[in-house]
Amino acid sequence: KPVFKAYHQHQITLLPASLEELIPPGHAVRVVSSVVDRMELESLLSSYDGGGASRYHPRMLLKVVLYAYLDGVRSSRRIAKAAGERADLMVIVAGYPPDFRTISDFRKRHLKALAGLFTMLGQEEKSIRTNPAARSTELLKSVFGK
Repeated sequence: KPVFKAYHQHQITLLPASLEELIPPGHAVRVVSSVVDRMELESLLSSYDGGGASRYHPRMLLKVVLYAYLDGVRSSRRIAKAAGERADLMVIVAGYPPDFRTISDFRKRHLKALAGLFTMLGQEEKSIRTNPAARSTELLKSVFGK
C-alpha cells in the first residue's frame, strides 16, 4: 500500500507566510529591487505633478517593468496578470498590483529614461555575483552570500 505525504490544500495557518520567505536568496527579483532602490530617480519623480488621486510609486513601477522584461514578459497585460499571481512580482508590488494601463502608461511616459537601464542592471548583477563581499549592504550580502 503506498504512503503519501499529508496533503491539506485548504489548511488554515496561524500566520500567513511572508512573500519574502518564498523568494530564494540570489533570485533576480532581489537584484532588480536592490539596484532600483539605490538609483537616484529625482528626474523621474519630478515629472509628476502634485494633486489628484494617489498614484503607484514610480520606483515600484520601474522595478515591475525591469524585472518583467528580464523575465521575458513584455506585454502590459501579462505583466499586470503576473503581478497579481506570481510571488516574485507580488513582493515588488507589496499587495497592490497595477493594472495593465498603468504599466503601459508608465512605459510610454518614461521611454527615454528606461533606455539604458537594462544594460546597467545586467552589469550590476554580474559585478555583484562576481564579488558579493565588495558590496556593503547587508541585503546584498544576504542575497548573494558570503
